[in-house]
Amino acid sequence: MTGRQTQYVFPLCDVARLHPQSEAAVATESARQMAKLLRSAWPDANIGPSKRRQLGPPFEENPYQPDRCVPDRQLLQWLASKDLNPIGEGISLAHLRDNREWLYHPVRRVARSLTFKPEAEADADATPTPVHDRRHDQRHEIMSYESDAQMWSFTGPCNWVISLPVLATLLTLMTHPGKQSSPLSDNPNRDLTWTLDSLHGFCRKEGPEEGNRHLSWSLGTFPDQWIFLNFIFYYFTPRGTDANADEWIGSGIRCDRRAITVPLGGPGGEETFRERRVWFSMRTATEYKTGNGSRSAAQLTGPATVGFVLADSFHHRVKMTKDDWLIRLLKPDVDRCQGVKAFQMMLWEGVDQWSSGWHATLDYIDGLYQIQVSDIDNSNPEKLHDLMFDPSGQLAKAYFVAAHLLKIFRQHIDVLPCSLYGMLSRWQRTYPATKSEFCPRFHKDTPLALLANWARLYEYTDARRKSLVDRIEKASVEFLNRRNNLMIARNTICK
Repeated sequence: MTGRQTQYVFPLCDVARLHPQSEAAVATESARQMAKLLRSAWPDANIGPSKRRQLGPPFEENPYQPDRCVPDRQLLQWLASKDLNPIGEGISLAHLRDNREWLYHPVRRVARSLTFKPEAEADADATPTPVHDRRHDQRHEIMSYESDAQMWSFTGPCNWVISLPVLATLLTLMTHPGKQSSPLSDNPNRDLTWTLDSLHGFCRKEGPEEGNRHLSWSLGTFPDQWIFLNFIFYYFTPRGTDANADEWIGSGIRCDRRAITVPLGGPGGEETFRERRVWFSMRTATEYKTGNGSRSAAQLTGPATVGFVLADSFHHRVKMTKDDWLIRLLKPDVDRCQGVKAFQMMLWEGVDQWSSGWHATLDYIDGLYQIQVSDIDNSNPEKLHDLMFDPSGQLAKAYFVAAHLLKIFRQHIDVLPCSLYGMLSRWQRTYPATKSEFCPRFHKDTPLALLANWARLYEYTDARRKSLVDRIEKASVEFLNRRNNLMIARNTICK
C-alpha cells in the first residue's frame, strides 16, 4: 500500500512474513498499523465533480421507476470523481442480456469506459456514439437500463498500483447482495474473503501457486443461489515496461511482478522477461430449490451475473456468441445457470490469451539467434567465422542460457493446467450429482452439461500446454546442439 502524502509501501502478503524472527505480538501490531493507515486513506462514499470523462453511450432512465438510481451508473460516476492512478489505470463496463437460447450478448457494441478528461472538454459528460452503434443500440432498447449481467474490466501497466477507489469497487462488485438481510452466522464475510484471497494472489510478487496457500483459483458457494468463482493465470513477455510505483503519490495496493533477466540479446547484452497476470472474478445466481419453492435469477433485484477482469496491460473484450460455442464444442444447453457458462467461456478466452502470450515469447527467443541468408552468403566473412567457431565463447553461452531459460518457462507453463484441474476437481466434489433432483442448485440436466464443459475446457487447455511443451523441447535440444557443435569447432581450431 502507498500513502497519500508520504510514501508508505507494504507488500500484500501475510503480516507474519514481515517479521519472520519476531513474536506474534509484533506481527499483530504491524497489522494494526497497516489497518489504521488503510482506514485513513479509504475513499468516502460521496460523488464529487468528475475528474474523468465517460466514453460510450449515456445511461438511460428507467421509465417505470424514474427516480431509481442505477447502481452501476452511480458506481461509475463515483469512480470518475475519485483520485485514480493516472499511470495507465483503465476502467470499462459492458452490459449483457440473456438471449435465453445461448448465452449473454452485449446490449451495445460500445462499452462504457472512463478516460482522462481533456481541459477543453472539462464539462462533457460523455462522448457521442457513432450512428451505426446508435441504431444497433435501438434494437436492444427494451429494458436495456436493467441488464442481466455486468462485466467490468480494470487494467494497468506492469508493477502498477491499484488505487483504493478501484479496490473498493472490486469488493463492492463481489459482495453478496443479500447478506445484509440474511447474514451467515459462521462466516458472514466469506464473499469478501474469497475476493481478498484472489487479490493477494494477483498482487503479491510470489506466483499465485507458490507457498502453502494456492491462490490461483477459488470456488465458493453460499447456502442460497449465489456462486463465486475466481481464477488467475500469468505468462512472461520480453521487453515489457514497468510502472514505477513511486511515480504516483496516492493510496493503493502495489502489484509486484516477477522478472527474469538473462544475458540474451537485448540492450547491453541482457534481456528481461516480465510477468503479466490476469484475474477473472464472478458472482452468479442460479435457480435454487427450497422448501418454499424455487428462487430463480429472475427474482433478484439486480443482475444475476456480475464479474470483472483485472489485467496487466490491456482490457478484455466480452465475446460470447453462438458461433463461439459451436466452434469450441461446448454444451450450450445450460438452463438457468448462464453465469457459470459465461465464466467457462471467459476462461476459454483466457487460455487463448495465455497460449498466445507464451507463443509470442517463444517466437522472440527463436528470433534472437535465427541465422539469415546474409549471415552465410560470405558478404561478411568475419561474422560467418564467428558463427562457425565462436572464438569469444559468447554465442555458446547464449545458446546454453536460452536452452535452460526455456526449461524454466516450461515449469511456469505447467501451472495453469494444474490450477484448472484443481478447480475442476473441486467442482466435481462440490456438485457430484448429474441430475437436478440430487443437486437443488441447478435445473434439469444442467449439472451434467456444466461438468462436461469443465472437462472440455481442461482438455483444450492441456492440448495448448502440450503444444507449448513440444515447441520448448524441440527448441531446447536445438540450442544445446548448437552449443555443443560450437564447442567442438573451437576445440578443433585450438588443436
